[in-house]
Amino acid sequence: MLIKNYKAYRDYKILAELEAGVALMGPEVKSLRAGQANLDGALIHLGDGGVFLVGAYIAPYPAAHETIDPRRNRRLLLNKGESLSWYNKMKQEKLTVLPLEWYNKDNLIKLKIGLARKKKIKGKKPVNSRNREFRVS
Repeated sequence: MLIKNYKAYRDYKILAELEAGVALMGPEVKSLRAGQANLDGALIHLGDGGVFLVGAYIAPYPAAHETIDPRRNRRLLLNKGESLSWYNKMKQEKLTVLPLEWYNKDNLIKLKIGLARKKKIKGKKPVNSRNREFRVS
C-alpha cells in the first residue's frame, strides 16, 4: 500500500521529511490497506493540543458496524521534541507542514510528513490549444 500526495510534491519544495505514526480506528486501517484514501487538500496542524492530520479522506469500510467520519482529525504520534522543533521552524521561516504519503512499515501504517515551502511559479503560460498560432514560412 502506498498513497501519495502528488499535489504536495508538485506545488511545494520539500525541505525535510519525518515519519509519524497515526492514531486510527479498525475500519480506517482496513480501508487504508485496501488503498481507499486520499491526501489531497490535507494539512498538518501543530499546536498546543498536539499534532493532527486535518482534511485527509479515508473511505468508510463497507463491512464496518460503526460509522466514522471519513474526514475527521487524526492524531499523529510524534515525540514532543520533534513536534516542538518543527513548530519553531514553521513559525520562524514561514514554512508549511504537509502530509506526503501513507505507507506500510511491517504491520504498522505510517505517514510521511514534510516541512515545505511553496514554489514560486513565474512566467508559466497556461496551455490553451485554441489560441495557438501556426505560421507557415
